Amino acid sequence: MSTTYSLMNRIYKHLNVSTVTTTINGRIYRRKRPLNSAKRDIVITSLTLPDGEGMDVQPGTVFINSFIRNDEDGRVPESTLKTTTDAVISRINAWAWSPSTYLNLEIAGEATYDDPDNPGWSYSSVRVNATTE
Repeated sequence: MSTTYSLMNRIYKHLNVSTVTTTINGRIYRRKRPLNSAKRDIVITSLTLPDGEGMDVQPGTVFINSFIRNDEDGRVPESTLKTTTDAVISRINAWAWSPSTYLNLEIAGEATYDDPDNPGWSYSSVRVNATTE
């Protein structure tokens, strides 16, 4: 049985590589970024996984959020955010499923939102469906 922490930790290790980290000036975090962070960070969160009892596999949903400060005119710096989002999506798509990994990842969608906790910031959210044993 997997836990949300173990799922996020596996994805963190997969994303914490130079092809992703060179697109940000901050860090990759699990669950939450530091309060008032002024850096372009990535945050990995997960919805609660079912307990797995009586199930052969556990379905889950993971969100990978890439944060960016808006330009002075309030617009999202689209090209910079796209570079990070593309790197995240590419890395998730590169996950090589095999019976020994017990984890399958599939991109379910992507959207950009205003950050309600930090005025003047936006984030790209990549939704990932995960299946683990």
